[in-house]
Amino acid sequence: MKHADDLAKLAQTAATKVDGQDEVAKLRSMMMSLGLQNEDRDLQLGLEKELAVVCRPLLEKSGGMMVMEEVYCALNRARGSELVSPEEVYSAAKVISKTYPAAGLVFKKYDSGIAVLQDSSLSDTAVVDRLLALISEFPDGLSTENYSAKAGFSPVVAKEHLHMAEQKGEICRDDSSRGVKFFPNLFQLHSC
Repeated sequence: MKHADDLAKLAQTAATKVDGQDEVAKLRSMMMSLGLQNEDRDLQLGLEKELAVVCRPLLEKSGGMMVMEEVYCALNRARGSELVSPEEVYSAAKVISKTYPAAGLVFKKYDSGIAVLQDSSLSDTAVVDRLLALISEFPDGLSTENYSAKAGFSPVVAKEHLHMAEQKGEICRDDSSRGVKFFPNLFQLHSC
């Protein structure tokens, strides 16, 4: 037990000497793997910073956007035994752009109720532009499944993007026996 106390004191001392966020995250990870916890929580990053550290690499793999359920699971997997509630994650995500702007992340809630954490560069205009560039690769129409697979978004998010672009008049749908396919809105293109 004395050795555990010595290790905890050593970790505390090292924690006060680290400079960067990456070093803090690595040290925290080592402490957790040893079963040591920092009682005064000086080492713990704010939840917003943790969201950024955990989600940034995952966002790059998922088209720049993650559904909040995925964010919650990823964060708690990274935290190990110090779990946080869905409400805490949701609250932190809602304010991340204000409290930790360096993260480059924003919270967005669609009209359908789907909530996502996304890269701040993904404005609605950027999403529609990306969608229009992609839709030209599908002369027989772009399905939700095609868009989801090609863009790297979850099917739920892909459906929201298609719906948003349709609402803006940029694309139109063909609902047939072969399923729902989306096409560029030629009326919109020719009116420019």
